[in-house]
Parts: sequence; structure tokens; C-alpha cells
Amino acid sequence: MRLGQGRTLKKTKIEIIPMIDTMFFLLVFFILSSLGIVKLQGINIDLPKQGQPSPEVINDPKKPVEITVAIAADGSVSVNKQLLRPNQNIGPFLQREVIKQKGPTYDITEATVVISADPNARHGELVRCIDEAHAVNINRFAIANLYTDASAAPTPGALPAP
Repeated sequence: MRLGQGRTLKKTKIEIIPMIDTMFFLLVFFILSSLGIVKLQGINIDLPKQGQPSPEVINDPKKPVEITVAIAADGSVSVNKQLLRPNQNIGPFLQREVIKQKGPTYDITEATVVISADPNARHGELVRCIDEAHAVNINRFAIANLYTDASAAPTPGALPAP
């Protein structure tokens, strides 16, 4: 009497679809966890909408000093239409402009620097100007949304022509 001969061995199959689902789950998990590990650094900028004046543009006698820094595509920098030498520190020029507009007793931390940069200007030049302004305790910045050139930089508080 033969027992167990009626059994036939089935060939094992590896199901690939659940394995693919598991791999995609692991891939998504690692991508999302790596995004949480990366420290994103940047500069917070509130850009104005073109053609709409901000509330600060209205003439106010108590308004703080505004200094325009224009950065051309070739890297030339001007402070209130005064052209600087290449790679010259803008800090002393900013201090001089504050004293010229409001006097030596004015708190320089209340001054605002309006940066008007050519769209083709180097990002590093813009950051260098901001760092040099920080070095003289100026912490307020605005980014102009129009640019002509370094010799004809927009006047602080002026609205663009329609």
C-alpha cells in the first residue's frame, strides 16, 4: 500500500507585484525622510506686485531713510546713483547717505535699503551688498521689481511710469 503518492509537488512562484509595492513604499519613505533631514536655507523676500504701490510708498514725514543700491549685469554697484569701484564695500556709503539725509543722530537701524538689481546680475553680488549693509547695522531691505541701469537707478519711493 502506497501512501502519499497522490500528492504532486507544486512549483513555487514568487509574486513580484507585492515586492514592487514594498519597494515603492520604501523609496517614498526614504525620499520623505531625507527631505526632513536637509536644512533648507534661503532669504525671505516679500516681492511687490508690479504697478501696485505698497503702503510705505506714500510720502510720510516720519518715514525712515531709504537708500537705493543698483546692481548692473556687469557687477557694477551704485548707491543713490553714485557709482562705486568694483568690489568696493558699500557700508561706508550707506552710513554717509544716512547722515546726509537725517543727520548723525539718526538711528541707522531704521534705514531701509532698496535693492534694484538687473535680472542678469550675479546673485553673489546682491548677497554681498546685503552682508555689507548688515555689517553697518542696516537690517531693512526691499527688492525693486523694475531696473533700468546703475546710472539711472529708481528714486526711493518713486512709482514706475505706466
